[in-house]
Amino acid sequence: MTKPQDRQWRDPVGPERGGNVECPAADLPPEDQAWAIVEAAAAGTLAVVEDGTDMPFASRVATGTASGGRVVLAVSALSRHTRVLLANPNCSLLLGEASTGGDPMAQPRLTLTGRARFIDRDSRDHAICRTGFLAGPAGPRHYVDFRDFTFAALEIKSAFLNAGFGKAFDIDPDALLRVAVRRQARRRVETNPTQP
Repeated sequence: MTKPQDRQWRDPVGPERGGNVECPAADLPPEDQAWAIVEAAAAGTLAVVEDGTDMPFASRVATGTASGGRVVLAVSALSRHTRVLLANPNCSLLLGEASTGGDPMAQPRLTLTGRARFIDRDSRDHAICRTGFLAGPAGPRHYVDFRDFTFAALEIKSAFLNAGFGKAFDIDPDALLRVAVRRQARRRVETNPTQP
């Protein structure tokens, strides 16, 4: 894949998206660009494949992150996409909301593919996912405490970053995970500087 000549785009984890700018707008490595999109996202488009028809079905879902560099979905048992995921966990998630200004096709977005792993509501991991989710850019979204809601962690098998025209990258999932863990650790230090 052709290496892009220009990576000049603004880190989406900025004040206008509810985050903190952690690096200059220029020359972010693709993996960092990709995780910045994940961190900035409050929702994404989930694509699943319905059993029996083998036809794709897409729906908007609430998204967040959890410790360990995980991407999590908040899903309701009442939703069609949740029922489909329970039958077939293979899915794809598109992140990166187009802003109101400029050409949306020139704006960065990230496609993740993998398998959704549902988190038991009564487990400690559910509490961990809830903490990370509620700390996201959209602020408290307490519908996740409704009994029909649960979390599903996306086990990423592939990632594709389109940072704009002529700036497309296949992202190694392991490299994305390393960046995610590093950025999460940095955030913890910035948030709790006295903690070990």
